[in-house]
Amino acid sequence: MFIPFKKATLLIPSSPNNLKDTKHLFIILTDPAQTRQSEVLLVNVSTIRNGIIFDEACIIEPGEHPFIKNRSFIFYRHARLEESKNLIRKVKSGEFIAHEAISDILYNKIAAGLLKSKFLASKFKYFYQEHCKNV
Repeated sequence: MFIPFKKATLLIPSSPNNLKDTKHLFIILTDPAQTRQSEVLLVNVSTIRNGIIFDEACIIEPGEHPFIKNRSFIFYRHARLEESKNLIRKVKSGEFIAHEAISDILYNKIAAGLLKSKFLASKFKYFYQEHCKNV
């Protein structure tokens, strides 16, 4: 059974046309908030493509996580809050696929990028800071 926690990862369908075969790795950056909704903050990983501008706040090299095969970046602009129960339900249904958690080193790198990204909406930065008091 999947339980949302800080550093967990999920493969989530995410493409311009919502094609179920196209999944991106999403990383949970917070434990469930102590709120009625028990929300968590997620960011996704996207491949760096030649000639395409990307957020340079956090670049991930191949091998930093088993799923990462190409030089990639955290797409902070697509950060989102999700209710824990919805994530659990979608993993149980097979819509989302739980993947290997990230390392402490990669988590710290992503968290540092979150705080310096110019593309992250302020509400997500505040949510992160509120629910990760050690930052």
